[in-house]
Amino acid sequence: MIPIRRITSMFIMLILSVSILNIDNFAQDRNISADLQINASAINRYIASQTFPTLSGTASGYSYSISITTPVVQLSTNSATVQFTIMANTSAGNYSYTVQPTFTIPNLSVSLSQIIAVIQSFDNIINNRSDIPSWLKPIIINGYNNLNLMVYPSKILDYANSF
Repeated sequence: MIPIRRITSMFIMLILSVSILNIDNFAQDRNISADLQINASAINRYIASQTFPTLSGTASGYSYSISITTPVVQLSTNSATVQFTIMANTSAGNYSYTVQPTFTIPNLSVSLSQIIAVIQSFDNIINNRSDIPSWLKPIIINGYNNLNLMVYPSKILDYANSF
């Protein structure tokens, strides 16, 4: 027969061992999956609050000032596009070009602070336009090829995370 004191101390040791294992297990990093649903209106409202660069300078003997209108996102099943107009005021004339590239949201652009959409194949879209003067194409491509749209602000993610 085992004395009660010994059973009690063994039971306490067992509880402490299990507790230590659980604390260790709890402290490990965990991956959490979540689905975020956002509609085009919410994305467009947030994009409208951002500013986009104006390009100005001279090239091939022409002066220019190029800007884009606020992009508008259009969502459909399994794809997303963004539409904006490139306005180029140059000493050779004034031009207006509406473009509609697709965009993706790469895994590495998603964080708790923001979600950034990356425009796809913008250089090909501009290079394939016959109505853009050849001297203007590289300026537009270099200025806007890396235009990334922040489509989800941290305030919304922080709010969702608080629950």
